[in-house]
Amino acid sequence: RHLRKGSPVFVEGRLTNRSYEGSDKNTHYITEIVLNDLHLVPFERSNQTADARSIAEEPVEASKEEAKELVAA
Repeated sequence: RHLRKGSPVFVEGRLTNRSYEGSDKNTHYITEIVLNDLHLVPFERSNQTADARSIAEEPVEASKEEAKELVAA
């Protein structure tokens, strides 16, 4: 709804690592991003090169509920 593939976002948070034993009796390792903040960056697509694309200076801040929905998707 708010993002498409290739949409720029700015995230603040930390990486966490954990492991678990799967049903196959192997240990699996996971690295997760735990978000503190998520900002949707306004981005205007054009037919010009990446260097000439216009990006607004101020990011649009997503509400905490919207951020949770985006992460859950």
